[in-house]
Amino acid sequence: MSDGPTNEQYLNKSLDKALSILDLFDHEQEELTVTEVADKMDKRPGTIYPTLFTLVQHGYLKKEDNKKYKLGLRFLEKSNYLLTRMDLLDAAKPLLKDLASDLRCNSHLAVLYDFEVMYIHREEGYPSVTINGIIGRRAPAYCTALGKALLSGFDDEEMDTYLKKTDLVTHTPNTITDPLELEDEIAKVRERGYAIDDEEFHEGNFCVAGPVQDFEEKIIAAESVSTHKNSSLQDNLTELVERVTGACKETSRKIGYFDNGDGRR
Repeated sequence: MSDGPTNEQYLNKSLDKALSILDLFDHEQEELTVTEVADKMDKRPGTIYPTLFTLVQHGYLKKEDNKKYKLGLRFLEKSNYLLTRMDLLDAAKPLLKDLASDLRCNSHLAVLYDFEVMYIHREEGYPSVTINGIIGRRAPAYCTALGKALLSGFDDEEMDTYLKKTDLVTHTPNTITDPLELEDEIAKVRERGYAIDDEEFHEGNFCVAGPVQDFEEKIIAAESVSTHKNSSLQDNLTELVERVTGACKETSRKIGYFDNGDGRR
């Protein structure tokens, strides 16, 4: 009697076939017809075509006018996303560690995911008033410093879409829940280059965040420091802002952004 499912029993045959087909394409064989794919898979063309069609529909394969298939742009999109995130983490980690250590606060790196802030790294420098195990967690963008820094990269149309899809729920007495007031706040963030969360999401928490830009000048992430409300850090807000925005600029530089100092590339 079997003790349980074997590895083979877990195998999804349709997915296995699709991935095996994708593995056929490389530098030596960039294009294949359905017949060539079938021959290499030792299958009939009729059994291969539905999988090819599905891969084309999802952008992982492209069917050329000569009826040959080649890898699609979806791979480039995914690889760029992965490489950017890997480069971003490598670039940001030492800077966030310095911020946390020097300022005795917690520092964060986050991206925008489905119109919400998603934390992808944290350096601990002080006991937090927020939840532990924050990596991978999501938070509202409109009431966090990280979120407002990320929203500052939106144009008017993107901001309209965000407001239509987001309920501005009250979390503390300081939460901005009026759409026009939020738009004004994001405009200020865009102008001054940093955002503040003064007990807008969690009572007792104070955060400063700045945007991280890539080589196309797009805001792809944000970095922040957070501390207890009324800590000594707030006594010198100018220095705190300079440290955070300085780290953001250095991270941006490391991933390809160039600023010659006068606001132009």
